[in-house]
Amino acid sequence: MDASRNAQFARLPNYQAYVLRIWQEFNDSAEAATWRFALINTTTNSEHGFASFQELVAFLETLLDEGHQSM
Repeated sequence: MDASRNAQFARLPNYQAYVLRIWQEFNDSAEAATWRFALINTTTNSEHGFASFQELVAFLETLLDEGHQSM
């Protein structure tokens, strides 16, 4: 996405941009890996960590609900 398009989105009242990080953590036995997730808000640099995909989705649903209510 080009800079002018980013600027266009940034002017929207409910615009938020995040970077999603995904990685695997292995336990001591290395039998199974657990996926971990983090969202970094590109405006505030605040980071939210999640121990499961379900937690990530729940957080995103909350953001969307809050954004919809503020319209």
